Amino acid sequence: MTKLPASEIPEQLRNLVQTNVDQAKAAYDKFTDATEKLAKTLEASEIPVSPGLADVNKKIMDFTKANIDSNFDVASKLAKAKDVAEAIEIQAAFAQNQMKAFSQQTEELGALMQKAVPAAR
Repeated sequence: MTKLPASEIPEQLRNLVQTNVDQAKAAYDKFTDATEKLAKTLEASEIPVSPGLADVNKKIMDFTKANIDSNFDVASKLAKAKDVAEAIEIQAAFAQNQMKAFSQQTEELGALMQKAVPAAR
C-alpha cells in the first residue's frame, strides 16, 4: 500500500462521506415533504391566522429549507475535496455565502414582521 501525502483525502473516504450525505439528504427530503403537506393542511383548515403572520411563517420555512439545502450542498462539495486545502477553500466560501444569506434573510424577515404585526392587531 502506497503512503498518501498527509493532506490528501483518500477516494474511498470521500465516496463513503458522499454516500452518507446522499442518505441524509434523502431522509431530509422525505421529512420536508411531510412537513410541507402538514403546512398545507393547516393552511386549508379553519384555524384563524393573520395573513401577515402566515407570510412570516412561510418565509421562515423557505429560509430554513434554503439554509439546510446549502448545508447539504457544502457537505457534498467537502466530500469531493481531494485535499485539506480544497476543503478549507470550500468551507471558507460557504461561510462567506452563509453570512451574506443570513444578512439578507434577517432584512427580509424584519420587513415582513413590520408588516405582520400591525395586521395582526
